[in-house]
Formats: sequence, C-alpha cells, structure tokens
Amino acid sequence: MAQIITAFVACLIIRNACLLRAIFRSWKFISSATDTSRLENEAPRRFLVLLPMLRETSNIESAVDHFSAFMRIANVQIVVITTERERVGTAVASNTDTIAMAARLALSGRCLHIHYPHQDGLKGDQLNYAMVRLASQLGDTQLKHTFGLIYDADSRPQPDTLVAFNAAIDRHPGANIFHQSSSFQARRELRSMIDFSTLLAGAGALRANRFVFAHELRKLLNRVEGSFLARRIYTHVTGHGLCVRLSFLLQHPFPARTPIEDMEFSFELCVRGEPMIPVKSLDNAEVPPDPKEEFRQLSRWYAGPGRFLSYFRRYGHRSPIDAFQLSLSAALISLEWLSCAFITPFILWALLACDSLAVKSLVAAYCGIVLMQLLTVQLFMNRLKTAASFAHIAFYPISCMLFGLAGISGALRIAANSIDNGKTER
Repeated sequence: MAQIITAFVACLIIRNACLLRAIFRSWKFISSATDTSRLENEAPRRFLVLLPMLRETSNIESAVDHFSAFMRIANVQIVVITTERERVGTAVASNTDTIAMAARLALSGRCLHIHYPHQDGLKGDQLNYAMVRLASQLGDTQLKHTFGLIYDADSRPQPDTLVAFNAAIDRHPGANIFHQSSSFQARRELRSMIDFSTLLAGAGALRANRFVFAHELRKLLNRVEGSFLARRIYTHVTGHGLCVRLSFLLQHPFPARTPIEDMEFSFELCVRGEPMIPVKSLDNAEVPPDPKEEFRQLSRWYAGPGRFLSYFRRYGHRSPIDAFQLSLSAALISLEWLSCAFITPFILWALLACDSLAVKSLVAAYCGIVLMQLLTVQLFMNRLKTAASFAHIAFYPISCMLFGLAGISGALRIAANSIDNGKTER
C-alpha cells in the first residue's frame, strides 16, 4: 500500500512541477511586449463589443460607460443584447429592468440595443440572434474584417485590450478565434481577518488565477505552437474575452439552447482543428463573495468538461477519432476536477497519520511545489503586498475542496439530466 501511495504522490510532484513551469511560461507570454506594427494593405477593422445580459440592472450602465473608452482607440460599436427570458414570471414589463434600461441607453446614442424575443433561449442563442441581425447590415468584405468581442456585464478589460487583439489578428491573419484570459479577484474587499467568506472568495480567485496560468494559457499556447499532442487535448475559450470573426460565427454559431455554450463551442473548435489564439492581455473578472453562490457557479461550470459524452455524440460523426480523443481528454479533466475534493484530506492524512517517512517526505515536497505555484501567481498578479494575500494562500486548500465538491454536485446533475441553466446573480 505504501508503494502505491508513494507512486501516486510522485506523480503529483511531477505533474505540479510541470504546472509550475507552465505558470512561468504563461506569465512570460502575457508580460512580453506587444507588437503593434500593422500589416500593410489591411482593410479597415471593426469590433462589435457584444454584451449579452440577463438581470444586470446594477451593471449595465457602468458596463456601457467602461466600454465607451474603446471607441477612442478603434472602430468600435457597443451592442447590448437583452432577452425576453428576463421577464419570465413577470406579469407586466418593468421600466426598471435590463431591457428597459438598454432601450434608454440606445435612445441616448450610447449603445446599440438588440432584444432576443424568446423566453427559452440562453446566452448562446442571444449571441446568435444578434450576430444575424448585425450581419444583415454588412457586406461580405465587411463581415471578414468585423470581429465580435464578447464580454459579460461585469467584465472590465483595460482599453489597451484592443491593441492586444489587433496585434494578435495581425500576426495570425487567417485565424478566426482569439481569446483574452481573465484575472480573477474577490468581488468584495476584505474587512477583517475573520471575514471568512471574503477570505474564501479571495482563495477562490487565487485558485482560478492558478488555473488560468497553469492550464488555460498553457493549452492555448501549445496549440499555437502546433504541438501534435495539443491538438488532441480539449482546450477551451471562455465566453468573456472571446473575439470571433463575424463571417466565421455566422457559419459556425454557438450551440443553441445549451448551458455553458462556450465550452461546447470550444469542443467543436477542437474537432475542427480551428486555431485559438491567446492575446497578451487579461480581462478583470470576479469571484462571488458568498460561498454558496460560488459553489453553485462552480457546479454549473463543471458541465463544461463534464458533458464529454454529449459532445462525442454530437460531434463524433465529423471526425470520430479526433472526437473520441478530445472526449477522453475532457473526461480526464473532469476526473482531475473531482479529485480536488479529496486531495486536501489525503494530504492531511499523509502528513499526520501515515507511518511511512518516504510518503511524508514526498507529500512535503508536493506541498512545497504547490506553495511555490501560489506565491508565484500572487507575485505575478502583484498581490503579495498585504497580509490578505497570505491568508488567501492559507485558505487555498479549503477552496480546492469546495471546487472538487462543486464538481461532484455538477456530475450528479449531469447524471440526473438536470444541469443548471441559471446565472450568477449579483
């Protein structure tokens, strides 16, 4: 038994040493200078900032104001996409809901408002509907040089984001998909060291940032470099910070009536062998301050990789071997997610109750490598200046368990065919 445990911990050490290297590689990419030279004879490029919204009255006006700064940098149109789903269960239309607020903002010339008229559609359906409406106003040449830039209502990317996207498009003129990863932070400032909910949210942001640098960017960079293995690993782009050429999205729309539409869309991109180009910029995203809401959000997100069987059934006919390999990759990602629920208890048992000195030594080495990962991420994100940063590291094992338990909840929902189609309320 001790030999099996020793081998398992040794594998964890090797795995996390590779992830530590990936964190440095990802940060080197993000922090490197952006090439701002433009290609000659490039046709005028236009960006449509697409903001799909559902019950976002507290964010809609500030979001439009924030993205208005983009208009001073490039040819940008802000498009707010509301949905009739907001009025489900409402007897009369409210003049204070997101739909009415978007209409008023559009009337004042601050944005374009497109309303999805059906109650049963989800985020992907809103985007598809808006794309068709917008494309009807453009010619074929304009479609090729128009990009939909998708963000959430609480996204607050820096205006120089467009510089990064323009540079990436110039460097990869044949690509259709570009992606800006996120930097996560707690939605609420820490008030005291006994504010456990906010400390846990901060640890959740740290866990998410580690994932971005160790996993998300690593896989995207591997695909850009043309690695043979990378093409067979499920790699995702998220629905905030996603930039898609409009002509491509009209031919390959988001999956209809689908929760976590960006993850299924990513699977389709992988099956097609479509390049997915990361940009040298980070969006700003938030972690819910309430542990219950974070748990619900993570449980819903598990459906991303967790629906690997559904993906294979839907896309296997296009390329059976590739779809099988990608589904297997998504299954392994799901399994690793679920294992997070048990890693912390296992580590505590190994350190406190296991009699094997070899196991204790290896577990200590594993903990040291993970600590280096967390310190490195905090340092890269410029968050090692306060005591709260170290408290977030201390709460990381709890956040990791919450992540795994939420995954188990999500897996049970998939098995029961009751995937949550909701959203994170603010």
